[in-house]
Amino acid sequence: VGYPKPYDHSNVGGGTQIVLPRLIPGNLYYVKVQGQTGTGGLAPNPFELKHARTSCGCSTDSSGSPSALRMTQNMGKIYFKWIDQSFCEDGFLFQRDDSTFSAAYDVVSSEACATQHAPETLTEDIIGSEDLEVGQTYNYCVSAYSRRTINWAQDDTSVSASYQSQPDCTPFQVQWEVKLEVLVQLSSDAGSLPAVGVHVTWDL
Repeated sequence: VGYPKPYDHSNVGGGTQIVLPRLIPGNLYYVKVQGQTGTGGLAPNPFELKHARTSCGCSTDSSGSPSALRMTQNMGKIYFKWIDQSFCEDGFLFQRDDSTFSAAYDVVSSEACATQHAPETLTEDIIGSEDLEVGQTYNYCVSAYSRRTINWAQDDTSVSASYQSQPDCTPFQVQWEVKLEVLVQLSSDAGSLPAVGVHVTWDL
């Protein structure tokens, strides 16, 4: 909206840099800068940037890579926790040693910069699977992605129709763990008296 937009020498303070407002993060734009003569005509040889993609990043990483990825393990499952740093995502993708192992984790709203995500169901890695070995260290990664396609010139195969950020990765060593359930049963002679001083021992 509002383009093409004219700028004169006073708009840019005598410099060569201008700011284009109201652009959508992660979209591709065709940018054309063409000089204008004093009589209102257009100067020859305009500058053209055919595939200018606006940044998706909330911070210094323009791709919107997640940050602060942490892994935890509890009762045979490995969980992810990370901070959203993207304006453009529909969800997040997960990898272990460069291979996808889990369904994507979709979010309701993008542009949720600095939101911490810690899902407990969709992104768990099951230690009982054949892909994991206790004591082994794996490289886990999370990246933001978008399902949107980009409508561009169909004969231009150089334009990617999808968005995926750079990954944030961290190593994690699978731990050995066990859950023990102990039942103490009293004889009928004890009645309803509390069990005091009961010590339970076991060997692994």
